[in-house]
Amino acid sequence: MTLSDYLRGLSNYPLSEEALQSILSKRGASYDTDTIDDDQLLCLTTADVYRWLSTAPDISQGGQSYSLSDNIREYYRRRANELYREAGEPESVLEEHPRYGYKGDRL
Repeated sequence: MTLSDYLRGLSNYPLSEEALQSILSKRGASYDTDTIDDDQLLCLTTADVYRWLSTAPDISQGGQSYSLSDNIREYYRRRANELYREAGEPESVLEEHPRYGYKGDRL
């Protein structure tokens, strides 16, 4: 199994070729890199995919719709942060920001 196959298998959400290529090139990996060669690379690219998924747009393609709930996005964000810390990259950790907006008539 290649690294790109592994990363695509992390989620049912369709990961675009461009997103996958940018994640791999950011980490100095190629499309056919073996996953078993470097645990650090595997950890960081997985965190990058989770980070990307936490901000991925809702899409429709070929009659199929893909959307991620706020809970799933939060899970991906937390998991990415855990992996970044585990790999020794605290500067990549996503900061939590408060959400502002209309809450409804009853508060």
